[in-house]
Amino acid sequence: MKNLLTKFCILFLLLIMQSIRAEAVDRKYVLLNGKNDTVAYNKSHFLLNTKNLYKVDYNVEIFNFQFPENEGRNKNLILFSVLPDVITGQGWVEIKDQNIIGNLLDIETLKEEIFAPGFGLGDSEYVNSQKFFDEFLAVKKSGEKYFYAPNTLLEKFTIVSFENTFPSVYGYLNLKQPRIALKEYLELFKKSFPNELSPFEFDKSVVGGSYRFGWRLWKEYLSKEVKTSAGTAYQFWTIGSSNGADYYDWTKGVNRFLYHPTIGIIGGSYDFYFMDYVGNGYELIRQQKPLNNLTDAEWNQNILDENIMTADLSKL
Repeated sequence: MKNLLTKFCILFLLLIMQSIRAEAVDRKYVLLNGKNDTVAYNKSHFLLNTKNLYKVDYNVEIFNFQFPENEGRNKNLILFSVLPDVITGQGWVEIKDQNIIGNLLDIETLKEEIFAPGFGLGDSEYVNSQKFFDEFLAVKKSGEKYFYAPNTLLEKFTIVSFENTFPSVYGYLNLKQPRIALKEYLELFKKSFPNELSPFEFDKSVVGGSYRFGWRLWKEYLSKEVKTSAGTAYQFWTIGSSNGADYYDWTKGVNRFLYHPTIGIIGGSYDFYFMDYVGNGYELIRQQKPLNNLTDAEWNQNILDENIMTADLSKL
């Protein structure tokens, strides 16, 4: 009886969460494998397994769409991350609604929409969105059927090569910025801002305070170069909000990741999704299937060592 009640509570909470998300955003569905011969982009697809990083057996699918330089300027990159359902482990669900199928966005339309120039007038950190969770849902066609990913993280990046004199803002992957390891950054942060909260969550089971300090400094930091069979890749880590009190905080997105200039993002981590949140039913969900099986010390070490999941780098 107790197990039945627990399962009912989990299902009820998931339905509530799903309903809240549906009401909060106007969802759009994006076909990843459509046929559009007018679009020029490099596409890549990788499967990342979570076992080594989080000690649970899930799969995360990532899809890169990298567009050539615009008027001799910078490349743009769209990354879709299909995250598994935390109970079933599944990433895709069949679409039954023909109205959705008849109104799918293609990649070119999506690119024009999310990279259109825009300047916010408010003082919110969300004026210039770079990352979207469950707003643009990935869709794939298999045979005559269509499937969508209920837990889709969409991120946009612009690839630049600026000298340090020029600012690298949130959403820019600057391949020329000075390298700084996450550990080094934390040491400097503590010295410079001793009264501020850390921009990283080192207790994976307690929701920390909101990291609003310095939100204009949010950005992707270049940490190091990594040699692969396809050439040099660049590893980044991200500063974001660190506010998960009500729901997932996706402002860091794929918070530590490896970028290859011709292939796209070939590995990463998703701490915001696999963190042991408390409240909102997550403790009940964890009884059904854990979000991770790491100790606090292991979780912290993953952050400090900038550990990620990667595709097979020897086969790129």
